[in-house]
Amino acid sequence: MSAMKPFQAAAEKQAKSIFEGAASQIATWQGDFSKYFPHANLSQAAESLEKDGGASLSSALGATVNLIDKVSTDMTLVEQYITLTVPQMEDGNNFGVTIQLAAIKQITDAQEKLDKALDELMKYSAARADALEKCKLPSTSITETNTVSESNSQENAEEAKTTKSSSKETKSTTTKTDPSPTKEQVLRQQALVAVDLLFYSKAKTAYSRAMTAYLATLDFYHKNEQKITKPKGSHDGSPTGYSSMY
Repeated sequence: MSAMKPFQAAAEKQAKSIFEGAASQIATWQGDFSKYFPHANLSQAAESLEKDGGASLSSALGATVNLIDKVSTDMTLVEQYITLTVPQMEDGNNFGVTIQLAAIKQITDAQEKLDKALDELMKYSAARADALEKCKLPSTSITETNTVSESNSQENAEEAKTTKSSSKETKSTTTKTDPSPTKEQVLRQQALVAVDLLFYSKAKTAYSRAMTAYLATLDFYHKNEQKITKPKGSHDGSPTGYSSMY
């Protein structure tokens, strides 16, 4: 028995579990898509983001990141399974192997795109923080000075009345925000909404492409399942073709 057999069997079990639950998983993602990205166009999205201060975007970004993570994880497991079914290269009869390698390449290419999309989404917090820093409302500082006088009187029977007095000065500074932002300030606030809108669009695209990558991988596998699982056929008596590689 090959030392790789347990790993091959485990990889096959994980992959089959993914294939069996794929339809339900994709249906859930498709249903959630309209919940996180309900707007017909970016103009409507901009109005909504301006009203809620980007709160809805946080949920959409979180859902998209989780989706990409799930797709990447499942595709990695499928890639591992296919890789472990690749037999030893021989002269002739390698068409099945070619299909296996094509499947692996498709997964690898999709993973690279998903990684780039994830990197872009991770820049949101920094981009919004920069925009917020620029959008601080103008303010003025007002310094108030208060003077407090204190006097002490002492009566002496033998001497004339004497009075001692002292004064204490305190200063306090308060900052007041101008309730009427300038035209420049309005533009800066619009820039904040633009940041939210940009990442809303990026998240929406990434969500759709992640689902497409998942569907494409499963579709390729099902269309070529016979060649992927039995690249050399079943003439060697092995149901999966493992023994031809090891």
